[in-house]
Amino acid sequence: MATLPTLDRGATAFTGSLHRLVETTYWILPKPADFNILLQNALHAGDHFGSVPAFAAVQKIGAFYPELSALSSLAFAIVMLATATRQLATTDY
Repeated sequence: MATLPTLDRGATAFTGSLHRLVETTYWILPKPADFNILLQNALHAGDHFGSVPAFAAVQKIGAFYPELSALSSLAFAIVMLATATRQLATTDY
């Protein structure tokens, strides 16, 4: 969504409320695509293989925050693990 105007000049603009909804959902859920970018950068895979144009565009415009992505994904995992632990502890088998 961040790179749509860059990648497709004919794309219609999103409304403010849709943009906020997508951003909120993005920061709550885990980010496998962001980990793909991190892994590609760590292995320097871009030197040998092509990269996804949207991933390259996100990095180019400065909309990629690797520390926040990893932190929010870790927070999601902790919340889900705590929820599962509580459910297991309170369920009578």
